[in-house]
Amino acid sequence: MPSQGKRLSILSLPEVQEVYSVPQFDSHERDYFFTFTDEELDTVKSLHSHRNRIHFLLILGYFKVKPVRLIYNWKDIEVDYRYLVERYYPTASKKMQNIARYTKSRLYKKIFDIVDYQYCDNSIEIDLITHLITKAKCYVDETQLFKDAVNFLKSKLVAIPRYSTLQKVISKAINTEETRLARLMKKHLTNELPFLCLIDNTEKKSRLNDLKKLTRTCKPSENKRELKRHQILSELSAVAHRVIDKLKLSEGNIRYFAARCQQYDINRLRELKKDKALIYLTCFIVTRFRQSNDSLTQSFLASYKEFNDLSIEYRDECVKNQALALSNSIESVPHLLKFYLDENIKDATSFGSVRHQAFNIIPQDKLTLVTQQLANVKPDKNVFQWKYVDDHFNQVIRNIRPLLIALNFGCRNNTILKQSIETVKTAITTSKKFGLIDGRLLKTSEKKYLKDAVLNDEENQSVLQNRNEFYLYRLICHGIRNGDVFVKNSLEHRNFDDYLVNDSTWRQRKENLNNIGLGWMIECGDDHLMSLENLFRDKITSVGGKIIEGKNSYIKRKQNSDKLLWSKAVTAKDDLLTEKFFSHFDRKTIVNVIRRVDKETNFLEQLKPKSNRYKKSVVNIENLLACLLANGTFQGTHKFSALSDQQYKVLKRIEDDCFHGEALRLANDTITSQATRLPIFNDFRLNDNETHSSADGQRYECKHGNPLVGHAAKYYGKKKGTIVYTLVASHFATQGKVISARSHESHHLFDVVYNNTSDLKTNIVSTDTHGTNQFNHAILHTFGYQFTPRYAGFKKRFLAEFNVNFDSETIFSLAKPINWKLIKSEWDNIVKIMLSLGMRTVQQSTLVKKLCSYKKCNSTMLALTEYNRVLKCLHLLDYANDKQLRQVIQESLNRGESFQGLRRALSALGGNQFRGRSPDEMNMWNSCANLLANCIVYYNAMIMSSFKLHCIKTGNTDQIRFLQRISPASWENIILNGYYDLSDNDELWDIESEVGKVNIAA
Repeated sequence: MPSQGKRLSILSLPEVQEVYSVPQFDSHERDYFFTFTDEELDTVKSLHSHRNRIHFLLILGYFKVKPVRLIYNWKDIEVDYRYLVERYYPTASKKMQNIARYTKSRLYKKIFDIVDYQYCDNSIEIDLITHLITKAKCYVDETQLFKDAVNFLKSKLVAIPRYSTLQKVISKAINTEETRLARLMKKHLTNELPFLCLIDNTEKKSRLNDLKKLTRTCKPSENKRELKRHQILSELSAVAHRVIDKLKLSEGNIRYFAARCQQYDINRLRELKKDKALIYLTCFIVTRFRQSNDSLTQSFLASYKEFNDLSIEYRDECVKNQALALSNSIESVPHLLKFYLDENIKDATSFGSVRHQAFNIIPQDKLTLVTQQLANVKPDKNVFQWKYVDDHFNQVIRNIRPLLIALNFGCRNNTILKQSIETVKTAITTSKKFGLIDGRLLKTSEKKYLKDAVLNDEENQSVLQNRNEFYLYRLICHGIRNGDVFVKNSLEHRNFDDYLVNDSTWRQRKENLNNIGLGWMIECGDDHLMSLENLFRDKITSVGGKIIEGKNSYIKRKQNSDKLLWSKAVTAKDDLLTEKFFSHFDRKTIVNVIRRVDKETNFLEQLKPKSNRYKKSVVNIENLLACLLANGTFQGTHKFSALSDQQYKVLKRIEDDCFHGEALRLANDTITSQATRLPIFNDFRLNDNETHSSADGQRYECKHGNPLVGHAAKYYGKKKGTIVYTLVASHFATQGKVISARSHESHHLFDVVYNNTSDLKTNIVSTDTHGTNQFNHAILHTFGYQFTPRYAGFKKRFLAEFNVNFDSETIFSLAKPINWKLIKSEWDNIVKIMLSLGMRTVQQSTLVKKLCSYKKCNSTMLALTEYNRVLKCLHLLDYANDKQLRQVIQESLNRGESFQGLRRALSALGGNQFRGRSPDEMNMWNSCANLLANCIVYYNAMIMSSFKLHCIKTGNTDQIRFLQRISPASWENIILNGYYDLSDNDELWDIESEVGKVNIAA
C-alpha cells in the first residue's frame, strides 16, 4: 500500500479502491440503476448542457449504489457515459467530455437535495467521533471501526467522506480510547514492576518469551514446564484481573491487546510508552492464564484417561488369564466328586484330610472362583482394575495430582463435590490425611471398593485413601465433560452461564438481536413456531401422498406388502470430463499461475506487515511468492530456500511480518470475491440464485506436538496429527481452520459458516454425518442458513424418526411427537443462546461444544433439542422427497472432496505433514495452502470463462452446458514441483488460440 505519512493504515489499496471506485455494472444493473423518476429527470432539465446532464445522471446512478463522492477518470465511466447518451440524449456528442471539479461539486449538491443526503461537515464529524469512541470501548480494531463509521454515516444519510477524513476520525477515536486506558492504568496499577520485569533485559527467570510458549503435548515433562508458567501467571493474573475490571475492558479489546502483545517482540514492546505497554501486558497475562488453565485441564483429562485406559487394559488381561486358569480347573471338578464314591475313604476320616486332598487337585485360592463359575456367578473383574490403581498410584501422584492442585475447579449445583475437591486439595498441600469422600457422590456398585476396609489398619487406610482420591478424579473428569464441573478463568472449560450474554446485554436484547439480524425471534417467535408446525404437517402429508401415487423414485411401497423399498439415492458422476478439458491447455508453472491470478485480483497487496500500525514498507513480490509456496506446500521456508534463489533469513523475516492471520484472510477473501465476477461463476451455482457449500475435515500428520495435535490410531497409526476443517463454496475455500484431533467436526460448522467474510456468501450448507449434532439444524436455521447434511444410513435414521402405516391417511407419523409446548415455554432461553452465538461473546465452536456436552435433563437443552428435531425431520422429508436436492447435496460434497484432493496434491510436495510448532503457525500454513489452492481454482475458472465467452461469440452454446460438469479444482495443467523460478518471465498466455481448439462434446 502506498505511504500515507502518519495516517492510520486501515485498508489495503484494493479495499480503498473497492469503496471509492466507480461501480462496475452488467447490462441488467445498468438498465436498473440508470432508470430515473420524473422528479430526477425534471432536475436534469435545469442544467444547461448535455455534458452536465449526462454526468448528473451518471453520478446519481452511482450514488444509489455507493453513497460516496467518487473521483473518476474518463476510462472509468466511458461505457456508462455512452449508454446514457444513447438512451437519453442520442444527439449529444459521444466524445470524451469530463467535467471540472467545481462543476462536479455543484452536481453532487443537487443530487444530495434529491436523495435527501448531506455532506460530512464538522458537526457530523464530531458526532461520528463520539460514536466511534463508544465503539472503541468494545473493540479497538481499525477495520471494524471503519465499517462502523460507514454504517453510521449511512444511517444518518451522510455521504461517505474521503478516505483520509475517515483515517483521521478513526485515529482520533482509537487514540482517545488508548489515552483513557493509559490514564486509568497509571491510576490503578500501583505496582507495575512485576509486569515490566517481563520485558526487562536483566530478568531471565520470567521473561515474556517463555510465557508465550504453549504446551505441545500432554506429556508429564511438558506439563511440568507449563505448571511453572502457570504459577507465574497465577501471581500476576490476580492483579491483572483487578486492573482490567477498573479499566472496564471488553472481551474484544482484551483479545485485541493480547494479540498485539503476542505479535510484538520484547524490543518492540520496550519502544512503546510505558502505560500502553502495560495495557498490552495485562491483557496478555489474563488471556495467557486462561490458555494455561485450558491446557492444564486438557492435560488433566488426558492423564486421567491414559491411566484409566491402562487400568482397564490390565483388568481385561487379568480376566482373560483368570478365565483360562478357570477352564483348566473346571476340568478337575469330576476328580473332586470322586471323593464321594471312593470306598478307600472311611466315614471316620476327618474332613480336614479330605479337604487337604481336594486342594491338591484345585488350589484353595481358585476353588472359590470355580464354584462361582459353576453357579453361573460372574467373578468381580473390577477388583483387578482397583488393584492396578493400588499398585501404580505413584503415577497418579506424579502426573495427575499436581494438575488438581493448580486448577481452580467449580461445580454447578453440586456443593458436595465442590467441598470434596477443596478438602482433598487442602489435605494434599498440607501433607495430611483426609477422610473418605461423601457417600452421596458414590455409585452403589462402587462403594464396596471405596469404603469396605478396616480403618484402624494403617495399610488398608492408605489404600482406601488412594482409591477415594482416584475416584474423585473420575468424578471431576465426568463432570467437566457433562458441564457439571468447570474451571475458573478458562476459555473452553468455564461455567456454561459465562458463555452467554450478560444481564445488561440481555436487557437490550431487542436492539442487539436486530443488530445481528435476529429481530424476528422476539417479534415473531410464536408465529414462527406456528408456521413450522403447519409446514411440518403439510410436508408429511405431501411426502406420503407422493409415495402412494408412485411418484417417488427413491422410496416405493413394496408390492403386496406394507414395507418400503429404498433405491439408490444419487447417481455417480463422471470425472473424466475434467481431465479431458484441461488436457487441451499448455502446462504452466505454479509461479506463473500465481502471478497471473495476482494481476487479475491484486491479492498479494493484502499481505501487508502486521507489526506496526503505521508501517508502510513495500515487500518484494518474489519474496511473497516464495513464502506462499513454501508454506502452502508444507515444505517450509528453510527447505524452499534450497529449491529457489531466495535466502532463508529474508524469507523468515517476511513470513513473520507479513503472513499473519488477518492478511491471509483478506488475501483469500480478495480471490473469492473477485471469483464472483467471472463469467463462469453463475455456472458454478447448483441452484438458481443460491450458493451451496460443503464443510468437511481433512486429517494431516504433524511432525511437532502442540495443543491441536493428538493421537488417533485409526487415522495416524502410531503417529500424531490434526484436522483441517474447510468450508468450500462454488469450488473455492471461503473459510478454514485447524482444529484439534480430539474435536468433533460438527462443533466448528457454525463457526466457519458464520465467520465467512468474503463476498462469496453461502445460504445452503451440506456436510457428511460428522458435521451433524443435536443442535446444528437449529443454530444454522436461526441465522438464515439451510442445513442439508447427507446422513450415512439414511434409511435407518428416517425410520428412527417416523413410523410407517399405510392404513393411515398420511402414511408417516412421528415415532415421538414434537413437544411444541416445551419449545414455546423455553423460547426466551433459546433466544439468549442464539444471541450469545451471534454476538460472539465466545468462540462459537466452544459454545456449541459446551451445548453438546451439557446435561440434557435441563429443560432449555431439551427444548433446543426438540426445536432441532423439528428442522431435522423437515430435512429428512425433503431429502426423501426431492431427487434434485439429493443430487445437489452429493455434488456439493464432491466439490469439497475435489478441493481436498487439490490440497493433498500441494501438501504432498512437503510430505503431507504439518511442521508448525504452535497453533498459530499451523493456522498460518493452512491459510497459505487454501490461498494457493484458491489461486489454482481461480486460474482454471479463468480458462473456463474464456472458453464460455468463446462459445458465446462463435454461437457454439451447446458446449456451455458441459462446463457445469467440469471441476476447476484440477492440477493436470499445472507444474507443481521442480526448481522454482520466481522472476517475472513475461510468459505469454495465449488462451484465445487454445480455447478455439477445444471441443468438449467430442
